[in-house]
Parts: sequence; C-alpha cells; structure tokens
Amino acid sequence: MKGFSMRLAALIGVLMLMSAQFICAQDFRAKLSGQVRDPSGAVIPNATVTAVMQSTGQTYSAKTTGAGVYFIPYVLPGTYTVTVKAPGFRTHV
Repeated sequence: MKGFSMRLAALIGVLMLMSAQFICAQDFRAKLSGQVRDPSGAVIPNATVTAVMQSTGQTYSAKTTGAGVYFIPYVLPGTYTVTVKAPGFRTHV
C-alpha cells in the first residue's frame, strides 16, 4: 500500500506541475497590434504608435517594423487614444 501511496502522490505532483503552466498563462492584460499603411496601401516602417489610457494617462508605445507592423504587449483594459506619427506624414489619431 505504501508504494501505491507514493505513486499516487507523485502522479498528483506531476498533474499539479502540468496545470501550473495554464494557471500562470492566464493574464488580464491585452496586446495591441496592427500594421500602419499610407493611403496608397504602402507600409510605413519606423512609425511611432502611442496608446494613452484615457482614465489614467498611462502611455504605451512601439515603433513599426520594416513591414509596418507594431506590437504593444501587456496593455491594461480600458479606453485608449491611439496616435501614429511618422516622418513625412500627418499625425493620425
């Protein structure tokens, strides 16, 4: 019976470790991502994308890649004003 108890305890331990990754993976924050393009559809690299949380003023920002893609991780839930600035272009809000 002692061997069974040890195997059961080991199995429970393994199951707890396996489920821990799912518990830790849950996050209440979001991410903002997209692609910045000009009116003709061409991508705009090195544009600055800034998101400001309206209720707190918290600011998040990122630069677009060579493909015009931006990614802002770990954004708190809320309402944001998003601004895009790029040299040679009007600022877009």
